[in-house]
Amino acid sequence: MKRNYFIGLTSLGVAAVAIPSWYYLTKPVYDVSLFFPKTLTSIWDRPTMVFIGQEYLDKYPIENSQRKLIDLLLEGQSPKMNNIDETLALKIEKDYQEKRIVTIDGWLLSRTEARQCALFTLTEIQ
Repeated sequence: MKRNYFIGLTSLGVAAVAIPSWYYLTKPVYDVSLFFPKTLTSIWDRPTMVFIGQEYLDKYPIENSQRKLIDLLLEGQSPKMNNIDETLALKIEKDYQEKRIVTIDGWLLSRTEARQCALFTLTEIQ
């Protein structure tokens, strides 16, 4: 085996191990409140939230990943904010004020509530 070929193969092997390791080891940890739509727990049970979340994902397939939904829910926020429940409540209120509302199975939901249900659905499926 020639030296250049050996160096190239070794570099490729190191990259194949290092890149996925870096991705999973540097993955940020989010507050669990982000994944659970607390504002809806007083009216719905878990299966209903999963159903609503799945309907939202079917209606908006571009948002069908945990990372995309987290990015949208935390848009303009820090992932390590102190009170995520309060922040999400304010976002929900603002959604209603600014008419960012979706209709799913006859329910009018703020985009934030619907996205939380979708994220909840994705985490329940795994």
